[in-house]
Amino acid sequence: MLLLLLLNSHLIISEQEPLHIYIYLYFFHFIISLSEDKI
Repeated sequence: MLLLLLLNSHLIISEQEPLHIYIYLYFFHFIISLSEDKI
């Protein structure tokens, strides 16, 4: 949860770099697949 918050603030700080958006989306997808595994 804290890591997600840190990534979020980092994304806001470096808005000019679109690469961070893809990293963030990939991370989000990774979290979703992890939670699906738990179910």
